[in-house]
Amino acid sequence: MKHTPRPWHIEKGKLSSTLFIHHSGAEICLVPNHTLDQELNARLIAAAPDLLEACEEAARYLEAKSGASPEDMGTEAKLRDAINKAKAMAPGTSISS
Repeated sequence: MKHTPRPWHIEKGKLSSTLFIHHSGAEICLVPNHTLDQELNARLIAAAPDLLEACEEAARYLEAKSGASPEDMGTEAKLRDAINKAKAMAPGTSISS
C-alpha cells in the first residue's frame, strides 16, 4: 500500500482551532484544539512525503557515490532506517532503490 501522494497541506478550521492535513481535498488527519507543539507536529506530518522523497534521493546518491567515507556510509544507513520506518518495513529488510 502506498501513501497519499504529495503535496500535503495544513489548513486551519474556520469555526474551530482544528488543523486539517489534506491532499486535494481528502483529509489525511486532523489535530483538534491544537497546542503549539501539536501544530509543529502537524507541520512535520504535512512535510512527510517531501522528506521521504528527499531521503530516498539522498540514499541513492550516497549508494552510487564511489569511495564513500565511513561518515557517508553511516548517513546512508540512517537514511535507509528512516525510509524503512516511513514505509513500515520490518527491521533487517532492505529497500530496492
